[in-house]
Amino acid sequence: MIVKNNIFVTVLISVYNGADYLHESLSSVLSQTYDNFEILVINDGSTDNSVNIINSFHDGRIRIINNGRNLGLTQSLNKGIQLAQGKYILRMDADDICLPNRFEEQIKFMEANQTISFSGTWFKILYSNRTTKPPVGDEEIKAGLFFYNPFGHPCMILKKEDFMKNELLYDEKFSYAQDYDLWVRASKKLKSANLNIALLQYREHQNQMSQVYEQKVIEEPNNIRINQLKEFISCTQDEINLHLKLLNGKLESNYEFILHATQWLEKLHYHNISTNIFSPQYFSRKLSEIWINLFIGAKKFNPQLLYIYVKSPLRAFSSLKTEQFSKFVIKCMIKHKI
Repeated sequence: MIVKNNIFVTVLISVYNGADYLHESLSSVLSQTYDNFEILVINDGSTDNSVNIINSFHDGRIRIINNGRNLGLTQSLNKGIQLAQGKYILRMDADDICLPNRFEEQIKFMEANQTISFSGTWFKILYSNRTTKPPVGDEEIKAGLFFYNPFGHPCMILKKEDFMKNELLYDEKFSYAQDYDLWVRASKKLKSANLNIALLQYREHQNQMSQVYEQKVIEEPNNIRINQLKEFISCTQDEINLHLKLLNGKLESNYEFILHATQWLEKLHYHNISTNIFSPQYFSRKLSEIWINLFIGAKKFNPQLLYIYVKSPLRAFSSLKTEQFSKFVIKCMIKHKI
């Protein structure tokens, strides 16, 4: 499918003291193979050279909105969504780099898939060989959102009309996980996807929000997970605490923890089968991924541990290879001289 250059889109960037990488980032936007866009830059009270860098491009497609004071990313993005003039809104951060065909590929995908209202892409980590590959299909993404955020925020493209019609904006009580919360709420009304091609280079550096707001990095995603969990199933505080431990990788290697964790994950598995809230295939596969890590991290092996593994319905979704399973069986049996 060839994308005609007549679909006007908005590239939304919020900038707060982003001078270090802003020129490189904007250059990657202005070098796109698709060029029918406006760059809506929300200057969120920058005190460095950011505004001078923006103005140095002398490109009529750049529109700057200056906040009177620093409002934070969430409020700035909401302002940008409401001011955006394009059919689609493409998110971009002031320190990342778009590959030249990013806009063309994403617009082409959205135009060819009219039922999709928001989508992302795979993305590369700058100065490394790593590529992050989140799930691509709507059902797998919906299941994944229960556990984590399966989107790269600066990779996103949104159909503005669909978000406005459903009153979907970022919740301003979140300063870090505002995107995760928005995608969870949007997924209940709209369909989504990820392109299985890397179209953005994501920068990891010392000044990232995740290192400035360490407590919020933990608390905000956990609050989103708790809200989803309570909507999904009735649960006790002990079960909530266990759930968060499992999702945050804080696993214990003792038999009692593995037993209780298995029982909890099986409870979620059976509840989803009875309610069909999420795709059983993708939901239980994700439960199984968490469950397998319990056994991989075990320090004491015994027949009881093997019994838990063999009898669990989660085993049917396990990605444990035959060789790994054989080693696990041998460890459980030899440790007790059987």
